[in-house]
Parts: sequence; structure tokens; C-alpha cells
Amino acid sequence: MRNRRHWRLAGTAWLSVAGVAVLAGCATGSPAAPGATATSGATPAAGSPAAPVTASLGPDGYGPIKLGMSARDALATGLLGKSQPYIQCTAYPFKGYSDPLAGGKVAINPQFGVVDISAPRDVPAHTPEGIGIGSTEASTRAAYPELAESFNNGYRTAVPGNPGASYLIYFDNGKVNGFGLVSDKDPTCGAS
Repeated sequence: MRNRRHWRLAGTAWLSVAGVAVLAGCATGSPAAPGATATSGATPAAGSPAAPVTASLGPDGYGPIKLGMSARDALATGLLGKSQPYIQCTAYPFKGYSDPLAGGKVAINPQFGVVDISAPRDVPAHTPEGIGIGSTEASTRAAYPELAESFNNGYRTAVPGNPGASYLIYFDNGKVNGFGLVSDKDPTCGAS
């Protein structure tokens, strides 16, 4: 349990650094998020795979990828890259990204299916309540009044509209610097 917590803390710190680098350098050259819609007025850069996008993470998934979905069904979406070990599950980065920490991931438990979804860092993903990377801690607490300290300096809150899921949210200097949608069924990769 302690190793998992340490790994998540290290991953969160790495996500913060990677996210800043990605956001600063290549937001327009990123693959489109699943189920994303184009931002008004944006045009894709020459040779880029998609225009800048926004995408919703929650209450039950991210685009066509849903919590509880089997590995077979998640892979059939065509959105996931090569598998990598992740705690007691298997993590799949989104296609176009080689690292699930930098490009978001879908963690799949053989028993519970998809248990953890983190959106790619360079896609301005947000919860249906409007919380995403860069949201203030005050606006996050207003959206989720039951937000409680969890582990590795993270916070956890129930997902409105999905009693079997939680958001894990991390802050740095009073702003969200990482968040994910996790299943409360899985004691290893999703719910800690």
C-alpha cells in the first residue's frame, strides 16, 4: 500500500512537470480526445492530427471509454496505445502518447475492467461541473463541497451522478494540477 502511494505521488509530481511542458510547447499538435468537440475559432496547425479540443471526464467515463468496461471493449475503441504495467493492473496510454503519466491513461483491472481514467494533459479536459487543470482550489471546493484529503497530497470526492466513482484531484499552488476518474470497486488501481 505504501509503495502504491509513493508511486502515485511521484506520478503526480511528474504529471505536473510534464503537463506544463506539454501545455507550453505542443498543445495544437496533440491527438484529439475521445468524444471531444473543437474549440470555437481554433484551426489545426499544419500537419497536426486535430484542432485544440475540450473533453469531459465523468460522470461515467471519457468519450467512449467507460468505467467498468472490459479490456477487450476498451481496446476496441481504437483509442489506446501499448499496454504497460501499473500497480496490479495494466495501463494503456492514449494513442499518440508513449507514457501514460504524460499523456493520460486508462488502467484496467482484470476483475473490474476499466478502473482509472486520466485525460491527456494537453487536452483541456474538465469534469461536467467545469473543473479541470488550472481550476482554483476555491472553485473546486465550491463544485465539490465534500472534497476530502485522500493520499499523496490528493483529494477525493464522490462523482455527481455516479455513486460508484470518485474524482481524485491534486493541487499545486492553489490550482488543480492533476485529476482522474476512478472506480470505487477496485482496491488496487482505482480506489485507494
